[in-house]
Amino acid sequence: MREIALDSGARLELATVGRRIGAEVLDGVLVTAAGFTVATVTAGSVVGDIILFLFVLGLLAYRIGTVALWGQNIGKAAVGIEVVRLDGRRPGWGRSTIRWAVATLPLGIPVVGFIYLVAWFIALATHEHRRGWHDLVAGTAVVRKMESQRPYLGPA
Repeated sequence: MREIALDSGARLELATVGRRIGAEVLDGVLVTAAGFTVATVTAGSVVGDIILFLFVLGLLAYRIGTVALWGQNIGKAAVGIEVVRLDGRRPGWGRSTIRWAVATLPLGIPVVGFIYLVAWFIALATHEHRRGWHDLVAGTAVVRKMESQRPYLGPA
């Protein structure tokens, strides 16, 4: 069991790489299914394009907002992990947005995105505290969700 010491001195159990990947796979399946459904139902019309645009905005709100407010989305909750700041609090909107942008935006660049993904996985798997670049930049860590292991420190 690997742990990370927070700024407060409390120690939390780090999420395993397998749990982190499992959370992303679960979220990916949910988002893909929802996106496919929305695209299929709304295809070929101006109203459909507007609905698809609103879906993408909702997806951003989901990916950033759930982590900002609760430290986890559906995938992370299902595998029992959460994102915390290094002081133990929820990430908040700023850190959550930075974390999402560093993790996601490079993936949209052809070829570079694949190389980035492989390098990110290697960095995540080899970092002492299993922190990816997005965690390092945002000042966050992904830990096992166990309310009993830490006191409530208030909102972000």
